[in-house]
Amino acid sequence: MSLRMLLRKSIHSGSRPVLGAAPFAGIEAASLATHRSGSRSLLGRIVATGDWELPGPGLMLLSLVLALCAGLIASASGITYKFSPAGTFPGARPEDTEPADINLAGDIVGAYFAGNVQNGYLQHGSVFTALAPFGSLEAYATGVNNLGVVVGGYCPDGCNLYAAVHGFSYSAGVYTIVDYPDTGTASGAYGINDLGQIVGGYCPGAAQCPGLGFAPTNKGYLDTDGVFTTIDYPGASNTQPFAINNAGVIVGIYDINLTGPHAFRYENGVYTNIDYPGSAYTYAHGVNNLGVVSGSFADTFGVHGFTYRSGKFSEVNAIGAETTGFGGINDHGVLVGSWTAGTHGGTFKAAPVAAPEADPTQP
Repeated sequence: MSLRMLLRKSIHSGSRPVLGAAPFAGIEAASLATHRSGSRSLLGRIVATGDWELPGPGLMLLSLVLALCAGLIASASGITYKFSPAGTFPGARPEDTEPADINLAGDIVGAYFAGNVQNGYLQHGSVFTALAPFGSLEAYATGVNNLGVVVGGYCPDGCNLYAAVHGFSYSAGVYTIVDYPDTGTASGAYGINDLGQIVGGYCPGAAQCPGLGFAPTNKGYLDTDGVFTTIDYPGASNTQPFAINNAGVIVGIYDINLTGPHAFRYENGVYTNIDYPGSAYTYAHGVNNLGVVSGSFADTFGVHGFTYRSGKFSEVNAIGAETTGFGGINDHGVLVGSWTAGTHGGTFKAAPVAAPEADPTQP
């Protein structure tokens, strides 16, 4: 399941957001959730800044009010994020470019949609490279490590959005097939660390994986130098890992009888649920080498981004956006993702104004 599908699921399920203007520029403002009542106010909140198109004067006034609150919350949370566009694949609309991961060099991978074509892409600065392994008709890229190696999935003859028949890795112009070693099994790759370990998912006996648009893969896997280990959240009907860091911490999603998705963290054989408190569903997409998890969750107010570290959740929203969906996070704490507002949308990078300090409890 992709960020795009998570945002669509929120709309289909009737979860409506609070604010419907395009994100706006140069104003430092707190997450809207900071001003809500209820137990969630006890959770960490993050201040966001943005380089966005200006809306009408009414929202400018609101932004100024929020900006006044921001200084207080910035001192309490200790982290301020600056949002800026992450770039749009040439020929695709902003709302049809979806960043999925970012590495230390700032290289971004994701997927773009143009007409009936969905392909992966690699973005280095302002240069975009389309990724369509072996002439495939549908592909996505969801992971890139600090060495520039990309992983994703593809379908030779086309299939559902973000489904795959085969996984792949890509480095220096060369594609390599990454398949779960079981005859008649469709699979896709999702994340890779600097040691070359790959996480992905597989679906036994399926023509594509995952088979349903809103369902995760049947099982997850960890590929270490061609040795595959199944990743399967206890009691889950479906498990889909998305990212792995250099310490071997894996994050992803699972569901039980199509209820979810729920987020999980896996380390040293131990699975931990990391659903955002009070959420309808939670999606963990990235984890960096400091152990910071990035993802998105849905509640009655809409879809929001979050980070998770050492047991603490912090919500992050692109101000003015109806939905904020996070992809990956690099070791500088920079996040990438997508936002929507009404029928419009786009990409973003969210960079901490002050880089977070290393957590001594994390490897």
